[in-house]
Amino acid sequence: MERRIRATEARIRFGTLMRQVVERGGHPYVVLLSYEDYQHLQAMAQPQDWESVLAEGIKLAREVWVVREGEPLPPPEEVILERGK
Repeated sequence: MERRIRATEARIRFGTLMRQVVERGGHPYVVLLSYEDYQHLQAMAQPQDWESVLAEGIKLAREVWVVREGEPLPPPEEVILERGK
């Protein structure tokens, strides 16, 4: 359930608001986050059909192939070791 309040009200009642939304029964219950982060999470929650996911993967693979000029990717272990240096 989404609940919106004006910024002025949130500023005035911040302590009360935090007590209401952060915990319930001693357990985290609600999170306050920026609207931009909220939109990002909403977009990630939208189901995608396998065909669009596959098409995006193929597109990304082609871009990597072009950047690497046809050279295959190194094994993941090699990349991890290289980044650790």
